[in-house]
Amino acid sequence: MSFVLYNCPDSSAQSFTASGTQRILIILDASGSMAAKWQSKSRFELAKEILISITDSIYKSNKNIEFGLRVLGYQSHKDLNNCMDSKLVVPFGKNNTDRLKSSLDNITPKGQTPLAYSLLQAAKDFPKDSISGHSIIIITDGIETCKGNACEASMKLSEKRISVKPYIVGLGISDSMINFYKCVGQVVNANDEQDLNGVIRAAIKQALNKTTLQLNLLNANGQPLETNIAFTLYDHVTHKVRYQFIHRLDLLNNPDTLLIDPKGIYDLTVHSIPEVRKENIELSPGRHNIIAIDAPQGTLYLEYEGVKSSSLNSVQCIIRKAGSPQILYVQDIGTSTQYLIGKYDLEILTLPRLYIYDLTIAQSSVTTQKVSVPGYLQINTTEPAVVSVFNLQNEKMNLVHDFHSVTGNQNLNLQPGNYKVIYRPDKGRKASKTKSISIKIEPTKTSVVNIR
Repeated sequence: MSFVLYNCPDSSAQSFTASGTQRILIILDASGSMAAKWQSKSRFELAKEILISITDSIYKSNKNIEFGLRVLGYQSHKDLNNCMDSKLVVPFGKNNTDRLKSSLDNITPKGQTPLAYSLLQAAKDFPKDSISGHSIIIITDGIETCKGNACEASMKLSEKRISVKPYIVGLGISDSMINFYKCVGQVVNANDEQDLNGVIRAAIKQALNKTTLQLNLLNANGQPLETNIAFTLYDHVTHKVRYQFIHRLDLLNNPDTLLIDPKGIYDLTVHSIPEVRKENIELSPGRHNIIAIDAPQGTLYLEYEGVKSSSLNSVQCIIRKAGSPQILYVQDIGTSTQYLIGKYDLEILTLPRLYIYDLTIAQSSVTTQKVSVPGYLQINTTEPAVVSVFNLQNEKMNLVHDFHSVTGNQNLNLQPGNYKVIYRPDKGRKASKTKSISIKIEPTKTSVVNIR
C-alpha cells in the first residue's frame, strides 16, 4: 500500500489490520417458529448442524477467529411474552465448537423474537478491542415480535463502533421481511436446506474478508484522475480523526487500496482548496468499497512581470471564493497552488494592495496572474518629520502608507504609479507647515525624497 500515513490521534484506528483477531457473534433465533419442520428437519436443527459443521472447519484453517453465540426466544414459552428472552450462551473463544454443540443440544425453540433487545445486549458481548474485526450474523425465520426497533438497535452498534452492521441469514423469509431487514444490515435469504449451508458459509466468509476502500477524486469530466491531495476520515459520532492519507495514483492511474476498519460511520474531508466533504459513509464489510467525490482542480501561478520572484522580497496573496469574505488560502508570489475549478477573488498584499475579481481556474490548466515589479521610495530626513504616502484614484486620495515619525532614511516598496508624499516637520507641530511632493514610481527604480 503506497498511501502516506500521518500520525493520527486515534492510533488504534491506524493499526487496524485483517490479521488481528476476528470475532463473529452468531445471534440464533430459537423462537417458536424455528421449531417448524423445513423439508427434512426443523429450521432450528438445520441451522444448528450447519453452524457446528462450519465453525469446526473454520477453526481448523483460521487461528485468529473467535465465535460467540447468543440465542433468543428459548427460555420462555411465547405465551409468556418474554421480550428479554436473549442470552449469551457461549462467550467468545477459540476452538469452542464442542461448547457450541453442547449448548445448542440443550436448547428448544419456543419463545418470542426480541431481535432489537438482542442486538442491544450484543454490545456487551464484545470485548473492548478497537483493532479487531467484530461482526454479527443473525439467523432467523421471522421478524421482531416484541415491538423493538431493530433498525435503531443496529445503528447504535455501528455508531458506537462495536460491530459492523449485521448480516441477516433468512430461512425462507418473505420479500416483505427482506425489505424489513435491509435497514438492519445485509440480508441473504435461503430458500431451502441446500441453500442454507451455502448462505451461512458465504456470510461468515464475507465477515472474515478484508474491508478495503478506494477513493476516486473526480475531475470535471467525471474521471478519477485527481490526486496528491490529503484527506481525513472522521468518526461521524465523536468527530475524532480515524485515518489520514495523502491520495496517490499508481502507474495505471488507479487509486491505492486502503485497508479500513468497517465498524462505525465515517465523515470524509478532502483537503483541497476549498475543502470538499462527504458525510455518513458506511462501508460494506468484507468488500471493496469505492467512494467517489468531485474534486476538479486547476492551478494558479503568481509571478512578477519580467523578473524572477526569487530576486524580490516575497509578497503574499489572499485567495477567496468569488464574492465571499472567507479566506481560503494565502499564496506567495512566485509559487503555484492548485484550487478547485471556479472563480476566485485575489487580494495581493503589495503597496498599494491589488484586487483581482472573478479570476477563473479551469480544469487541469495553469492560470497565470502577473504582478508588476515594484519600484522603491527612499525618504531621507535631516530632522524628524511626520510622513504619509498617498495615491490618487478616481479623484480620491487614498492612504498607502503612514510613516508617522521619520528620522534618517526610510525605504518603501511601491507598485508603479503616481504618488504624493505629504510631510510636516515634527518640530513645532504646526499643520500649516505641511508640504507635499509628487513622485512617479517605476519598476525596479528608486525615487528619492529629501526632507529638510
